[in-house]
Amino acid sequence: MISLAVVGCSNDDNAAAPDAGDGSHIEVDGPRMKIDCIPVQADAQPSPVSSLTALTTSPGGGLLVSTRQGELLRFDGASWRKEATNINLPILSIATTGAKVYLGVGEDYAVGEQQGGLYERAADGSYQLLAQVKDHNQRNASVRRVLADGSSVWAFGDKGAFARFDGTKQTYLLPDESLGHRADDAKLAAGRLYVASMGKLYAGGAHEPLQLVFDPTSPSPPPWHAFGAEKSFDAVAATAQDDVFVAGLDQTSSANTPFIAHFDGTDWTISHTPSENVRALFARSATEVYASGANGMLLRFDGTSWKPIATGISASIISLTGEGTGPLYLLTTEAVYRYDGPGAAPTAVYRANDKTAP
Repeated sequence: MISLAVVGCSNDDNAAAPDAGDGSHIEVDGPRMKIDCIPVQADAQPSPVSSLTALTTSPGGGLLVSTRQGELLRFDGASWRKEATNINLPILSIATTGAKVYLGVGEDYAVGEQQGGLYERAADGSYQLLAQVKDHNQRNASVRRVLADGSSVWAFGDKGAFARFDGTKQTYLLPDESLGHRADDAKLAAGRLYVASMGKLYAGGAHEPLQLVFDPTSPSPPPWHAFGAEKSFDAVAATAQDDVFVAGLDQTSSANTPFIAHFDGTDWTISHTPSENVRALFARSATEVYASGANGMLLRFDGTSWKPIATGISASIISLTGEGTGPLYLLTTEAVYRYDGPGAAPTAVYRANDKTAP
């Protein structure tokens, strides 16, 4: 007799052998085959994992976290709840200002015309399309980064496209393709907008529509643009116009060495060469700057040097946020962690594959 084991069938030995409908016995030409079954409990399968994409502080306190499944999760400091969004595409970025919530929505690595755009939360709780961002060929582009400063909302899309919406109109800002394929990060600080992208860095006044982007190849670029040859930029943070951090990869060799650089208003210097690629920068002050990245890397700059923080996390930490002097929150694609400062270890406050998760 030939014996096999199959998961999820019946072990009823009284079943009729010729009728294999219950999967317990199968008659074959020659020796009889018995299938020994391994029962599976109905609740043994984990709940579907919602891949987490972005987080930010929520109006009124707490957190907002977005997913690749078009969902929003709200955390009030004690419990989580899921918020329907009527969006069926990945939410790639979140921005809040006052009671307003804005979402950057789009597809991953789609070629040509892309779905998505800039969405705003309406009074009835639904999310309405506020603007679509056009690339240099006037095609709709996914919105990967959203910023809001109270009077304007900035939406950054693929292929160097982005737009400003001031409540009455939208202005498309279409630099040449030197901006790279997309804005990998953007921050508002000290009255300026900072944009990091592949091979270039940009800074501009936050309310100068056509002068927002300064091309480093122009005759008189701002001095901080001089740092950029053979480098790609993945993250940016700033506390003042003379206190800017960027992180990325030095591509002058095949090693693609990770780096963190600092601009002091006059010169660029390499501030640190971390062991892992940096995915996010978050600055609270000139003496409290955080960098996160692959393999659970978390670093803190104290105004003098960068020091590692043990996280116990193996996944990439893709985003950081915090409010005031409160906890720092860390995001991976599967969990949200809370870090309370020196001497503490990050603790998970949400896990997407937890069956008790909303």
